[in-house]
Amino acid sequence: MLKRHYRYSLVLTWILLIACLHARSYVVFAQQVTTSRTSTGYFYPLGTNVFNTGCPSNGGTWLGRSYPNGCYTSGYYHIGYDMFNSSTAQNSPVFAMATGTVIYVDSGTSWNAPSGPVTTNTAVFVSHSTSSGRPYVAVYGHLLKSSVALKVNDVVNGGTLIGLLGYWSPPHVHIGVWPDRSTRPPAPWGREPNSQWGVGNYTNSTTNPLAWITGSSTQPKCQNGGSVEYRPGGTTPIHPQGTLFVVKDGPQPGTVYVLYQGQARPIASASVLYQLYGVGRGFDFRDVIQISVTEFYRYPVGAVVSSPLPSNGRNQPDGRLIQQWGGTEISIVTDRGYRRPFSASAFLNLGYQFCNVAGVSDYYSYTVGSPITR
Repeated sequence: MLKRHYRYSLVLTWILLIACLHARSYVVFAQQVTTSRTSTGYFYPLGTNVFNTGCPSNGGTWLGRSYPNGCYTSGYYHIGYDMFNSSTAQNSPVFAMATGTVIYVDSGTSWNAPSGPVTTNTAVFVSHSTSSGRPYVAVYGHLLKSSVALKVNDVVNGGTLIGLLGYWSPPHVHIGVWPDRSTRPPAPWGREPNSQWGVGNYTNSTTNPLAWITGSSTQPKCQNGGSVEYRPGGTTPIHPQGTLFVVKDGPQPGTVYVLYQGQARPIASASVLYQLYGVGRGFDFRDVIQISVTEFYRYPVGAVVSSPLPSNGRNQPDGRLIQQWGGTEISIVTDRGYRRPFSASAFLNLGYQFCNVAGVSDYYSYTVGSPITR
């Protein structure tokens, strides 16, 4: 399909763009995003590719050993990667490396600092997939519990905020990756006593997180994004017309809706979704985002869509994400053929995915509407 060709070609454009942006992050209504990415499409959890990579400045390299032969905690070895640099401080943001689903938020105390101020840290476990469909679980550890809004079964967008760093000396985020898993891995998750080094499964089935996010064979899969916990200015977001979504904890679990003429209209079947505005003008399930039930109740529910909706008269239908070939701005086609450009923060926070953007040659022929900034 032409749209699919556009998507794959667009990847090269975004890789070049992200390289130019070099570790920029954006703050909109206290919700942060990052556009700093690896060449394979992962977002750097610290929002920058600048972090310590070895002893003595980093005591938490993957499989780092204890003193006196290494630089990790005496008597233990490390089974993740601690990311930090000279600028990392408590309350620094931590971002999702890819889009995925939250499977566990730790309520225990194992992520707390062993000494220092009384703080309560946590860790968030997210189930992801690679481009080949290989599942893996990532953990983001030593986050302040009070900063984590995410809950189990929330879809988190790559590049959006997971939480803020808690107290440690030095403050850091512990990253762990378990390939070939989609459920919570067994503990311990961060370290083992030296007596377990080389014994049985001494890596606890983890792999080197840095090698994982920079390896070309592990680039993230294009999948459904989400905006469930996004609260711009403390309010509930409203998505533009044409957006496709499912509702977390909604009245009709799994139902896909389209925002059409101010209503949330259920889509009858996958075949209708694929031909939503006629043959060759439909969508894939990966275009569908997850929204909150609070947002859902802001829209009146309309009739079921059981046949193609009317065309907007343009080359791309409402709901399509578009970008001029060679350009940097992204818009959504909406309101019967207009285009509304996104800010970087709004695009990611609202659950949209770069991999779903179609490159077009007639971008500027669409009448521009009001920008989407939150």
